[in-house]
Amino acid sequence: MAGRVQGKVAKVAAKALPKAKAAKNKIPDIPKRRPPTKPKVSNRKLQNIINDIWKHAGKKGTAGDGTTIDAIRNELLTGRSSNGIWHLKKGQQLMNGLKGLLAKKWGRDILSPEERRIAQQLYNELRDAYRQGGGHPPNV
Repeated sequence: MAGRVQGKVAKVAAKALPKAKAAKNKIPDIPKRRPPTKPKVSNRKLQNIINDIWKHAGKKGTAGDGTTIDAIRNELLTGRSSNGIWHLKKGQQLMNGLKGLLAKKWGRDILSPEERRIAQQLYNELRDAYRQGGGHPPNV
């Protein structure tokens, strides 16, 4: 009977040891910080994109400032999802939406000059998040 118990303990220990080593060598999340001020715009499509980016900003358990941009950075740096959710595809969708709003085919009158500046800044920040995390920005 003692042999069985030791065998079971050894099996449990053998499974737990790699996990403990991985936790010890775990890459830390990017440091928590206050989220930037969320822009307010009159264009509804742009405001929806902004709301998506700031959806979890400042909430408990998020990395960095809690925006989708920092979630992407964190996921690429650590190899872990943010709160059990991967944001890489969402980032691509947000970049596609911003690119559509900024494209000439949509016309210059859709966004005010200030909204255009905000949309371009958010697009650049999303693109840079992929680059800073060691990933490649989506072909958007």
